[in-house]
Amino acid sequence: MKISLQGNPVFCDCQILWLLVSTVHTTKRSETVCNGPAWLQGRSLYNLTTDEVTTWYADCDERCTCECHSDDYGREIHVNCSNRRLHDIPKSFPADTTEIYLGGNQLEYLNDTLVKKTPKLRFLDLNTNLLSNIKPSVIPNHVQVLNIKGNKLSSFPLDLVSSFNLSSIQLTDNPWRCDCEDYPFSQWAAAFDGTIEDAEQVVCAQSANALVSGKPFLQLTQKDLCPSALMQVLAFGVPSFVLLFTALATSILYLKYKREVKVWLYARGICGFLQCIKEDDLDEDKLFDVFLSFSSKDAAWAYEHLIPRVEANGFSVCTYDRNFKGGFLIQDIIQEAVSSSRRTLLVLTKNFMDSEWCRWEFRVAHHRALEDKINRLIIVVVDEVTPEALDEELHLYMQATNYLHWGEHKFWDKLIYSLPKKDARQRLILSALDTQQTFVSEEQLEAPPTSHMESSTEV
Repeated sequence: MKISLQGNPVFCDCQILWLLVSTVHTTKRSETVCNGPAWLQGRSLYNLTTDEVTTWYADCDERCTCECHSDDYGREIHVNCSNRRLHDIPKSFPADTTEIYLGGNQLEYLNDTLVKKTPKLRFLDLNTNLLSNIKPSVIPNHVQVLNIKGNKLSSFPLDLVSSFNLSSIQLTDNPWRCDCEDYPFSQWAAAFDGTIEDAEQVVCAQSANALVSGKPFLQLTQKDLCPSALMQVLAFGVPSFVLLFTALATSILYLKYKREVKVWLYARGICGFLQCIKEDDLDEDKLFDVFLSFSSKDAAWAYEHLIPRVEANGFSVCTYDRNFKGGFLIQDIIQEAVSSSRRTLLVLTKNFMDSEWCRWEFRVAHHRALEDKINRLIIVVVDEVTPEALDEELHLYMQATNYLHWGEHKFWDKLIYSLPKKDARQRLILSALDTQQTFVSEEQLEAPPTSHMESSTEV
């Protein structure tokens, strides 16, 4: 089969690749010349290679990897392979390529493709890749402009810059180590001042040498890059010592003034975010675990059935007759009793509701709980009281929270759980005290108040 193409405006792109590799005989092939692209215009079809008609221009099909453009005279070819997610350099380039853009890819190493395929290359852009080393043997001899910023290079490429007649090189955004091995490169940079285009932005990475970390490379002296062992110890040791001393001093001051610090933070609303104020902090100075609020008419029952069991579990109990002397206003005593106790336990009976001061004790304890945002109230219902007999505030509180019934299943487990928690050290001490307590039977402890309780004067 013979094909005659003479006189046709042949565009020498990837579409004619089949013609170059086929066995089809083309008449007067040497007289058929390319009408485009610009860098192949006027070239004889007979002299074309497969590399030269590889898919290189902007409008080629989906097989194309890069875009290719020429200057107005078709003598310089610029290949743009930027931001193509390339892991390897393309295998083919036009022979007359002078500029290649390979920035924004994922190249980890360079092979010898550029040396073999682009002998006329003068401009090479390799910015923003993953290169950790660049050997001179993979860079074409005529490269004059080199961009290697934004890679993973840690040692300055002295062998690279010494091998080429570079007019410009860019180096920023690499983790430069800046050690004694890089001093010769600093001498080269001083001798070829202006070659490093971004010289003022080239800084040393954070490294073991604290003397140079984060500093501009070209401002460093030989003493900076090659410090003595003593200087390295001082540079690293002094900041570490200062940091350690500061942390130790801060810890000591915090332990000594912990409460004052927490109060200061709490007053400025910071503790809500840090959660630094806990119940134990608020209760640290309280004298009693529980204030027992009951009618004086129920005192005999409380001392016989309730107080012994609570104290047997290691809780300190506050009552009027045991902990307060006469001569003070009753409202002041109530305020002091509630404020000095971690919990307030109300023994709710008919006698309690008949006492105006008992109801006042509930209000004080309730307001204290709302103020501290801690549930400090425990109510033990001994006598069934109708809602109509309850104070309105007490009735609303009992509707919104749980309370205990005297004699209910696992009453003591629930009551002890509601009282302040004891840590391991307290439990060890209290277990020793517990062995010294007079044993009280379950029948005695759970016996309800009798109607013949001795009556005592209301506080």
